[in-house]
Amino acid sequence: MRVLLTVPDLDPASGGLPAAAIGLAGALAQAGHDVALIYSSHAGRTALPLPAGVAGYAVARHANPWALGRRWRAAMIDAILAFRPQVIHDHGLWRPEN
Repeated sequence: MRVLLTVPDLDPASGGLPAAAIGLAGALAQAGHDVALIYSSHAGRTALPLPAGVAGYAVARHANPWALGRRWRAAMIDAILAFRPQVIHDHGLWRPEN
């Protein structure tokens, strides 16, 4: 199965959401699924590494939530067209970019 996961970012300071998304992505990849993760990247911040076998789509973070939303939508469309997921699992439905 081709699974695309979304997460607001991979910054360990953001709490458990990045760790949960990374853990799920890694477990799915280990189980033999094709997995990709889309996330926003923060310049100068530490990011958790992607597990082996997980493709990453980084969206440059922007201070303006509307600009981030536009970037996120464009990156999501690109990821969907390139990766062709069968399932999209969203970590952060309450986030403005999602």
